[in-house]
Amino acid sequence: MALAIHFDEMIRAGKVANISEIARLTHVTQPRITQLMNLCHLATDIQEEILFLPLVMSGRDPVHEHMLRRACVMDWIEQRRRWGSLPPPLTTTSSCCRSDPCHRSPSWA
Repeated sequence: MALAIHFDEMIRAGKVANISEIARLTHVTQPRITQLMNLCHLATDIQEEILFLPLVMSGRDPVHEHMLRRACVMDWIEQRRRWGSLPPPLTTTSSCCRSDPCHRSPSWA
C-alpha cells in the first residue's frame, strides 16, 4: 500500500511520466505495477487500516496484494463489504512485535 501511494505521488509530482516509466525504472512489468497501483482505488479508511496493520517481525507478511485485489472495485460500499470478508491476516506462521503500541487486531478479525 505504501509503495502504491509513493508511486502515485511520484506521478502526480511529475518525477515520472506514468506507470510504464515506473515499471522500466523498477524492472517490474507494467501489468504488475498496475496491479499495485490499483490499491490507490481502495477507500481511504481501508488504506489507513492496511497502513496501520501490525508490523511483521519475522516470517512472511500474511497480507499481500493478491489478497487485497478482490477488494479493489470502484464502489466503496462494495469494497468495504469485500474488505470485511477477507480472512484475518495474523497467522501462527508470522509473529509481530506485540509490545509495539501500534499493534492492534484488524477490524475484520
